[in-house]
Amino acid sequence: MTAVAVLSVTLGPVVWLFNIYVMGFRINQPIMLFQHVAMMAMICAVPVCVRAYLRWSVRRIQSEQANDPPPVPELTVVQAAFIQRLDPDKRGNIRRVSADDHQVHVWTELGNSKVRIRFSDALKELTEFEGARIHRSHWVAFSRIERVEQEGRRFVARLVCGAQLPVSQKGLETLQKAGVVNHSGADQAWRTA
Repeated sequence: MTAVAVLSVTLGPVVWLFNIYVMGFRINQPIMLFQHVAMMAMICAVPVCVRAYLRWSVRRIQSEQANDPPPVPELTVVQAAFIQRLDPDKRGNIRRVSADDHQVHVWTELGNSKVRIRFSDALKELTEFEGARIHRSHWVAFSRIERVEQEGRRFVARLVCGAQLPVSQKGLETLQKAGVVNHSGADQAWRTA
């Protein structure tokens, strides 16, 4: 409203003088000056009100989004048990799990965690998730595999995040049975469907 007042008091007299001296209108009464200031106030108020409304709308939408909790996928008991092992701020959709001695590294959409569990035990709990063991020390969610390529005599999975993981022959067969990769005879690479 301060901007409206400043603009109307500044521009109203300028337009009034322009109308008198340039346009030749006979409006040199003080009441006409007041009318010009009032018209400028109304004209300037429109964009100021629109801008204020847009700011209010954006803030309201942002506060609604901040208050809405992110959608939590429905989990089976086994899935929930595995997720509960993760750090509370890292509990999200599981992307991949890798063995590290007597621990496993777990990557989720919210970051990564280390969990003290044997990889074989982790694999038992991971059977409920949409993914597979692709190597003796790596499990990957199907949705995270971008493509599988052959490099010499071995296969490598290229993940959506850019990571590269080795794929064993058994892992390759598992991916093929799950319909995640198809064989392309031209370059001997296996790519996601």
